[in-house]
Amino acid sequence: AHPKYYAGIGADGRITCGTGLAPVNRTSHQTGISKWRARGAQYSGASGSLVKFLDAMVRLKYGRKGNSGKIEGCTSYNYQYTVAVSETGVERVILTKEQAANLLVGSAVMLGIQSGSDRNTASNYSIFDGKLITAIETVNIDGTDYSAVYVDNGGTKFDTEAGKSYLSTSPYYSGWNDSVLGRDGSRYSPTSGKEPGMIQGVEFMNGSYLIVSDELWQWSTDENGDYNFDCFVCEDQSKVSGTAITEDYKKLTALTMVIPKGTTGKWTYIEDTAISDVEWPLGIDASGSGVGCKAGFGCSPAASGVRAGWCWGNLNNGGNAGLACRNSNNSVGDANWNGSVGSTG
Repeated sequence: AHPKYYAGIGADGRITCGTGLAPVNRTSHQTGISKWRARGAQYSGASGSLVKFLDAMVRLKYGRKGNSGKIEGCTSYNYQYTVAVSETGVERVILTKEQAANLLVGSAVMLGIQSGSDRNTASNYSIFDGKLITAIETVNIDGTDYSAVYVDNGGTKFDTEAGKSYLSTSPYYSGWNDSVLGRDGSRYSPTSGKEPGMIQGVEFMNGSYLIVSDELWQWSTDENGDYNFDCFVCEDQSKVSGTAITEDYKKLTALTMVIPKGTTGKWTYIEDTAISDVEWPLGIDASGSGVGCKAGFGCSPAASGVRAGWCWGNLNNGGNAGLACRNSNNSVGDANWNGSVGSTG
């Protein structure tokens, strides 16, 4: 059984899987496991089997490596705008009509006082974080037509200041594709890159990485000085560790990635994947994002270190994102706007 959605927080305040819920982002691998364990000792979160299943379905149903260009997922929904007109005591922001035309009603946004463009900077989401757009309407202010972008901030009013208040797109809530007829697709356009995708009824790529709970990845160096990158899998979710690779993990020795010494951090592109215990990149020398699996491997070589399993990509990854995408740079304690906890199947 595969979970239909990323994880969310239910009405009882506990983590769960259901429709209409905000993603549990800004939350690490380690904290995500602890949230699931509060439901029961057998829970830990998303399994790498989900990642493997969805990519296998793309190959079986569409005869292609990778989902990009077919059911894209949210890979190119990276919009950030300063407010065009100041207002007080509102639940909306005023943008130019051209800016608002890029936004989708029902998607999520954050609002703060601009301090650079990093969505992790607290100022950039100091007014609200991850609230739904409820409507976009044309308004005329002092003889000029603008667009009013209304958000559901739970009735809490806020002030906006032109040129300083900063609106940014955020990962989607669960259930965006509930209205899709059939088992695959997206609500409006599966190839736009602006919205989550769905395969076999499972919603994926909501604009944030899926953090897998039952895999841990490890960097090391071999006797030749080359970097090795390995995957360790724990097949019993009750024994999944949030901090370290324990004796309950199995090393998939046949899938060791060998990265030449001297390699520096960069995005590479995945030629193909092995689909066995997990899905894992077989080659990362593809010439670009449009070939092979049409997805990237975020290669961040290190002499040693355990990494959490961050898969699929986020709303500003473009051609790097995809079902095969992996980012090797996140520790078990890393929490970020663009990484979300997955659901237990």
